[in-house]
Amino acid sequence: MAININHQTNDISATSGSLTIDGAAVGGGGKVGVGTLSPSEKLHVDGNFKVTGSVIEEVFTITDEASVNLSPTNGTIQKWTLTASRTPVAPTDWLEGAAMTLMIEDGTSYAITWTTMAPVWVGGTAPTLATTGWTVLTFWKVGTVIYGAITGNVA
Repeated sequence: MAININHQTNDISATSGSLTIDGAAVGGGGKVGVGTLSPSEKLHVDGNFKVTGSVIEEVFTITDEASVNLSPTNGTIQKWTLTASRTPVAPTDWLEGAAMTLMIEDGTSYAITWTTMAPVWVGGTAPTLATTGWTVLTFWKVGTVIYGAITGNVA
């Protein structure tokens, strides 16, 4: 491994392998580990961490089409404006611990059939979408089960 140090910009880089500095590791594939020398994700923090300031989440707008895959990998806040009644596809990329907030605007009494996604709903029943404004839902995965709850309706 070659380590390059740019004294003008204070940048340190390794051309191959991984680089470890005081318990933090920068590995291959752009993975960074803090508190771990074997990062398994792009950012892997082992232990507590503190954020000073605010966390800004990107809001992802879903393109409405016949087959929609609701995926937290697109962002933890998502908006979906329906142009017809829909059935989301069975998700394939939800990891345990993943969660997302979904805002749905149905326009004119469209409906979502949740059979293929199959969330377990808090209260036992899938919510009815508001006919005006947004219906806000929260989803999270524990084990192999995706849970869902209605957060509320907003105009």
